[in-house]
Amino acid sequence: MTATMEIRRLAETDVPDATRLSTQAGWNQTGEDWRRLLALAPEGCFGGWIGGELVATGTVVTYGGAVSWIGMILVAKRHRRNGYGSEMFEHVRGLAERRGTAVGLDATDAGREVYRREGFVDVTPIERWSGRLEAPGNTPLEDATACSVDMTTARADEIDAICSLDRRACGVDRGDLLGHLLGTEGVTGFVARDEGEERSEIRGYALVRPGREHRHVGPVVASSRAATAAMLTAIAETVGSVDGAELDVLIDLLRTERDGDLLERAGLVRQRRLTRMASREPTPLLVGDDVVAGAGFELG
Repeated sequence: MTATMEIRRLAETDVPDATRLSTQAGWNQTGEDWRRLLALAPEGCFGGWIGGELVATGTVVTYGGAVSWIGMILVAKRHRRNGYGSEMFEHVRGLAERRGTAVGLDATDAGREVYRREGFVDVTPIERWSGRLEAPGNTPLEDATACSVDMTTARADEIDAICSLDRRACGVDRGDLLGHLLGTEGVTGFVARDEGEERSEIRGYALVRPGREHRHVGPVVASSRAATAAMLTAIAETVGSVDGAELDVLIDLLRTERDGDLLERAGLVRQRRLTRMASREPTPLLVGDDVVAGAGFELG
């Protein structure tokens, strides 16, 4: 007989147990990632308990009152195949729909068929690439050296410009997310401008944050392949190692046909392919011509 699961909001004190679930699944999130979700969506982070044990989680983050993003659907290994994941998904989906927003998620091939039966439609492929991001001396990123783009680390007074560029690129206000990321210790931001134009309009940005096993690169927005290549170069040079040890990175690529070769040339390999899905058709959902990479499967 399947035990009844009690669903209630996650609290700060639940972060260690939630992190154990994501680690058990082999995911890259840290405790800081869970705390970020709680800060951005305190009413949208849920846990499922059997007795005193946290056995499932699910989150929904809403951007600009227009898009709600479902993520972190996790079930402890020994409690899988009991319907707890489906129960948690329906709980967070119900919250998103009551908010009157479009609902989005990134689905594996197996999950895609389940979500299609629930009325979700395909938006676009999304690919996770990973590996050791190589510096320009090791990888011939010709685009980076011939692109007439200047790269700098993001300054505190550039947050508004970054948020404005992001809003134009993906059509939704993600200012709270970007502000939180840029204000977090260990997160590095990069901005691209036309070469020699220090005060010109920002042409692209990329954020890099710590992860459990890999640095996570994203979101990334760029107006050209040249800017994308320049940011890959800057990231490789600036955050490619800690204390002399090289680090692996993850990046969730949305412009798959346009930029996959750049990632390959930068030393990364395609790890897995998912599908971005939406509850309404047609709904772009945090994609656009200039949106190179997402913020992560839990954030869109």
